[in-house]
Amino acid sequence: MAKLKETQMPKPWPKDPCKTVRFSLLTGAVRKAIKFAYKLERKNTKKDIPWTTYDQGGTTHFSAEETLTKENLDWSLEDQGRDALDEIIGVAIRLGIEQGKRIEKEWWKDRVGMLSIGRDALKDLVKRMQEQVSPDDPKRRAKELKKVMSDIERQKKKVKLNPKSPPWNDG
Repeated sequence: MAKLKETQMPKPWPKDPCKTVRFSLLTGAVRKAIKFAYKLERKNTKKDIPWTTYDQGGTTHFSAEETLTKENLDWSLEDQGRDALDEIIGVAIRLGIEQGKRIEKEWWKDRVGMLSIGRDALKDLVKRMQEQVSPDDPKRRAKELKKVMSDIERQKKKVKLNPKSPPWNDG
């Protein structure tokens, strides 16, 4: 692979993983790449752009279908300085964001479910310990604790935590 010049290096994301970047920086970079690779000319300027697939999720923006109506495209160009290509790129980025949110929710849903199984098993074991373990006889208590610990190990095998990192992280 050819080495990139300093001016061609991609911008780094903020070091804080919770910090976002301006949306126009995302769409602008995609737009620049598309314009570099293709000759584009807007056609059907007097019509809505049809949109019949997934929507962009629970965002604060119009739905994709609404965003691509002639009326909203005209407003975006006149009031915001964004043409139809900018709006289409914005829809694509918001679809990616929605997909990422769904992946993350699925990952956390699995973890929370596993944790609740583990919590319930632990509560049950503590209750059993309190009922079964003799406080007066140290030898008997040690034997009973060993049995309880072996029960804990069996319960841990039932709760299969996946040690892999989240699906959005290659590390």
